[in-house]
Amino acid sequence: MASGDEPAPQALDLDMAKKFVVKWIPADWNEWKVFEIFYHFGLVNNVHLAPFNSKYQKSQTAFVDMLELIGARKIRQALIGDTFIVDGVRLLVESVEENDEIGRKVQKQCINEKRDFIHQLMPTNGSQRKLYRITHGDLPIGKEIPVNIVETPEDYKEIPGRLTVFMRPKEVDERYARMQKEMNRYVRSRPSDQKMPEIGNHVILTFNNVAYRARVTGKQDENAIQAYLVDFGKMVVAEESWAIHSTAYHESWNFHLPQMVVQCEFADVIFQEKNVRRVRTIICSFMSNSKVVFMVSLKRYSGVTNLIQMRVGIEHESQDFVSALIDRKLCTRVDEEEMFYCYRYGISFVFEAV
Repeated sequence: MASGDEPAPQALDLDMAKKFVVKWIPADWNEWKVFEIFYHFGLVNNVHLAPFNSKYQKSQTAFVDMLELIGARKIRQALIGDTFIVDGVRLLVESVEENDEIGRKVQKQCINEKRDFIHQLMPTNGSQRKLYRITHGDLPIGKEIPVNIVETPEDYKEIPGRLTVFMRPKEVDERYARMQKEMNRYVRSRPSDQKMPEIGNHVILTFNNVAYRARVTGKQDENAIQAYLVDFGKMVVAEESWAIHSTAYHESWNFHLPQMVVQCEFADVIFQEKNVRRVRTIICSFMSNSKVVFMVSLKRYSGVTNLIQMRVGIEHESQDFVSALIDRKLCTRVDEEEMFYCYRYGISFVFEAV
């Protein structure tokens, strides 16, 4: 067994088996060109071109790191001896071994420089594809579910007399879990778009090294966008993004699933403008209390908006949220015949703590 912090020999061998040194690369090729070639074999973790001086060198050398062993295996199967021909160019492809001086040198340089090759890549043809707009999410019919109340998008415009709240179901469909894994792999295996997306476009972006689907709401500066994470309900700033296209390829990776964040309003009530901020303050105080549970049920749809009934619970007690607001004269019920059922635990038990 390996001692200390040394990796086990088998783990080291498996890791090295995914790494290659590619030689005889034409002087006018960049990392994107190398990336395109090796992506046909599988997901590419990184491509790094060694320093090149055209005065003294006729060709370039690159370090290629595949993400999976299956991709590395396909590369070896495609080789004729140690080479293959691409676009009329013969490339020498060698596995990086522990005693390979060139491989160690290129790998060390790649780590030390931490150079992000993405910004140096050639433009993709993504702008020629039809962009896809992620559809709005909806709550399930006839079922009360727990939710989290999330941030409101910065570009959302409130409608007078109505209070819109954005929610995210706590229970996550397994399709979204699979999509999350695929998105993380997707952004690691290809360069980001060079062209900054337009406001309103739906993209994949990275935030804290995790991939998210998002809607672009604005531009922070010439290099960064402001965006709303449509599955998590959070405003972020990002520099790198990948446009979501209306392609079968993206659909096969579940990138076209409806967004998880649901736009909701409380059914059958109206608010005076002066009370909207007060109610939001109450909601924010609940959100900051980890013991509070929000349970919502769908009453009906109104366009993209889900009209809901909501219960607020603490420990073993709960109450109807709208009924409590009415009791405090913060809203007015539109139709008295559709009054919500009020729990007998006492309407004021939560609100007294606000």
